[in-house]
Amino acid sequence: MSTSSQYIPAQDAKFDDFQIDFVTVVTANAVAWGIGAAELVPVTVAQTVWAAAWAVAKNKDNRTIAQITAKKLARKNYEAVMRPFIQTRIYRNPLMSNADLLLCGIRPHDSVRTPVPKPAGVPEITVVNRPGNTVSVYFNPPKGEDGSTLRGKPKGVTGLLVVYQMGGNPPTSPKQCNSSATLTRSPKRIVFQPDEAGQRIYLFGCWVNGKGEQGSWTSLNQFLIP
Repeated sequence: MSTSSQYIPAQDAKFDDFQIDFVTVVTANAVAWGIGAAELVPVTVAQTVWAAAWAVAKNKDNRTIAQITAKKLARKNYEAVMRPFIQTRIYRNPLMSNADLLLCGIRPHDSVRTPVPKPAGVPEITVVNRPGNTVSVYFNPPKGEDGSTLRGKPKGVTGLLVVYQMGGNPPTSPKQCNSSATLTRSPKRIVFQPDEAGQRIYLFGCWVNGKGEQGSWTSLNQFLIP
């Protein structure tokens, strides 16, 4: 059985719509769902702070850095209250049906465990030089493959496993590389030391899922540290 960790929208405007509907529905049905008034207080308090900060910061043409910072903090604090509330008083509430979850704007539990397939396909990797001995590593499925319209990873993949080597003769296979890292978000910003500038990095990459299963490796990629 699994639940969606993405029930809270990423975009602030959509988050605002979600939280308004969520609090309204839960408040109206609190008695039927066995949710005490005191349990809702932290949620509604955090909602009030968020609403005030968002009302100011959503105006992109007339807002200050301080107002943006306040909005980010208000949302962070709101989610810190909302997420455990949803897990304990909504998802695990025996008085609520799947229809009630949908009414709250939350996807119900899956009735069966969804198998995680072994990653398929070969990722495309692009390295872009940035100022200050820094690079940005972009990765995505090739155009036309499942997930190619998403940012970074196809469905079922948790990240890009990279094995790499600094300097020396070019490795002929991933097994010859002496370092590794898993990148979970594209682009990934990597900062090198000033004395490493000009060094050549050789790397291979493959998709990896939550069980640690790997897909097929890319061909050798290489770049110079700026």
